[in-house]
Amino acid sequence: MGEAQNSPLAGVPVTMRAVVTFFLPIALSVFVVSFIYPIFSWGISRFAQSKDALSAFSIARSLFYIMASPILVLRQTVVALVSDVASYRAIRKFALIVIVANFLLFLLPGLPWFSPLVFGTIMGVEGTLFKMSRTVYLLFSVAILLNGYSLFLQGLAILGKRTRHIFYSMLIQIVSLAILLGFSTALPMQNGAVAATASYLGGLLLTALYLEVMVHRQAVAVLARAPAAIMPAAARSVFSVGGTLKFFLPLVLATFILCMGVPMINATLAKTGRSTLFLSAFDIAWGLGWLIVGMT
Repeated sequence: MGEAQNSPLAGVPVTMRAVVTFFLPIALSVFVVSFIYPIFSWGISRFAQSKDALSAFSIARSLFYIMASPILVLRQTVVALVSDVASYRAIRKFALIVIVANFLLFLLPGLPWFSPLVFGTIMGVEGTLFKMSRTVYLLFSVAILLNGYSLFLQGLAILGKRTRHIFYSMLIQIVSLAILLGFSTALPMQNGAVAATASYLGGLLLTALYLEVMVHRQAVAVLARAPAAIMPAAARSVFSVGGTLKFFLPLVLATFILCMGVPMINATLAKTGRSTLFLSAFDIAWGLGWLIVGMT
């Protein structure tokens, strides 16, 4: 036990101050990033055909969270299974494989062979809304790569108790999104949903670059200095594909089920007589509501 207590990562005593110092940046980062929904609504509403664009964006984004379930649990996987340089390298390789595989899987519903089933039959959209939703969904595929890597780096930040960088990265994402989306309204672009998605991808790129510079190298350096560090030898992670999947897959399934709620609501609203109005109103209300409950 003394080996773990003397490590650079495990040496912080568990006091209320230490817990608050660790927890508060994460909670604030969730609160800050919750403003992403009102910003989306604000930006898209400034374009022509704003109701169609809000509806299409809501549909594509809700499908994104379902299809992105594998990458959404990468942060927990890093925190739970990385304990030294060897396990870091193994989990990094595992994470990259998951991100690439998830990206390829994500593309399937947007392909011409599957999109009528997913967007038409299941989600109940057609015409202009169908085309717009499919376009935005395909753009979201890039977010799998950027967001997946960012979540991997966030796991390293939590592991190294450098959670303030998660907060700073979320500030960068929100500010850059607002600037890019506001700027895009001055461009000759007619599709607000596409503009919002492109702005979101720009924010994700800056977030990933920040975390790469401020977290990644430092975390690896700390692990290298403390080969036995984070946990005592008896509790240290020994990587195996089977063991990692046993931890990883239940989290993916739980996230998948959790993310089903909003698409089910959207699919129901899309089949009503005033689908565009109801979908856009729900998207705005959901974004405002998440500001209240997001930190929990």
